[in-house]
Amino acid sequence: MIGEALTLQGLEKRYDASFAVNGISLAIRAGEFLSILGPSGSGKTTLLTMIAGFETPNSGHIMIGRRDITYLAPNRRNIGMVFQRYALFPHLTVAANIGFPLRMRRMSKDFIRRKVDAALAQVHLDGYGDRYPHQLSGGQQQRVAVARAIVFEPPVLLMDEPLGALDKKLREALQMEVKGLQQRLGATVVYVTHDQEEALTMSDRVAVVAEGRLAQVGSPLELYRSPASAFVGDFIGRMNFIDAEYLGHSNGGHMVRPRGGNVITMEAASDEASLFAALQAVSIAARPERLSLAPHGRDRGAILTGTIDAIVFAGSFFLFFVRTPNSDGRLLQIQMPVGHGSSLLRQGDLVDILPEASALRLFSKTEA
Repeated sequence: MIGEALTLQGLEKRYDASFAVNGISLAIRAGEFLSILGPSGSGKTTLLTMIAGFETPNSGHIMIGRRDITYLAPNRRNIGMVFQRYALFPHLTVAANIGFPLRMRRMSKDFIRRKVDAALAQVHLDGYGDRYPHQLSGGQQQRVAVARAIVFEPPVLLMDEPLGALDKKLREALQMEVKGLQQRLGATVVYVTHDQEEALTMSDRVAVVAEGRLAQVGSPLELYRSPASAFVGDFIGRMNFIDAEYLGHSNGGHMVRPRGGNVITMEAASDEASLFAALQAVSIAARPERLSLAPHGRDRGAILTGTIDAIVFAGSFFLFFVRTPNSDGRLLQIQMPVGHGSSLLRQGDLVDILPEASALRLFSKTEA
């Protein structure tokens, strides 16, 4: 299988007056595993069905390599598709299910048998060809669905939440199997999911969509460490938002005052100097694992003081829920590894909240 580049140019899909997909452009590299991630109703499945040919865009173009497939019928696009509910034929054997795309292409019986055997081996189901779908577990059925999608060696493989119906442990195991298979085949994969952890685990890049628009595209690390908006930061992983007042831009940094806290200077990119106005309401964003706690008054680098409301032990770390004057009822989450410092903290303790260097992001209050 040789993956090809997939290019989306200004795709739009409207239902009556509302946009399901609104002007999305995206270049997916040959052999890349790209996940489309977003909440329910964000447009991710509509985007996938337009690529597959089950929906026709109102405007825009879809290209595989140099071939424009925007208005081709689904069966002429040569795209593999794996559905969440497997969509296997219950009356056909595993081998017949996998060989179905090849029979539709009028391949010889010998050719089909060889390709089916090879596909079964690739998904670790050697010897299962004579069984029927009802004789398989959910994970095995999903492997059959993957084998059927790859048996004709499509240049692009689409997956619509293919592991969503499985339990957590099996889902995690199959994530690694699907990723490993994609790497061995060199396939171009577009994978739709609403599971942030799944997208971060499997993808070369992730495209985050919200309300039919592309919010951000980047590697899992880029999206986690440098979200382009409060929405992306909040949607991918846990994020604390701290209300603050913007005081100005000075010496290459943002001067802000958290409500109920001390004035701090945050690092700023060169293009951010004019993003905020003096005395504007802003939100400081920080990941729980990039904050730490210390008994009140022991460290001058604190941005806020608060009281530990609850403590959750999670094996390798403690998760502290801290109430601050800033919170408006929201509790800040601080994740600290199990150790001497964290083990000494107790519910009800007055603590200072300390950020790691470069841990803080700044967003306008309307964004957050």
